Amino acid sequence: MSTTPPGPSWGTGWGRGGRPPKVQLGTARWLANQLADGPVHTTTIQAAARAAGITELSLTRAKQLLGVRAERVGREWVWRK
Repeated sequence: MSTTPPGPSWGTGWGRGGRPPKVQLGTARWLANQLADGPVHTTTIQAAARAAGITELSLTRAKQLLGVRAERVGREWVWRK
């Protein structure tokens, strides 16, 4: 039995040994910190990521890695961990 977790559906972004590369782990930590106090509007997260030099693809991969969900609240979309 393997102890290596399966990669998300995009698959090709995983590094050696089935683990995400360090840059993705850094982005995942950044995203986890952004969501630590609760849900955040999607546009707020995306703007903060751009300001931090995080690409949309890296942000999407971190979102998948952490299991972050996008939910509609009224007319707005929020991300929650």
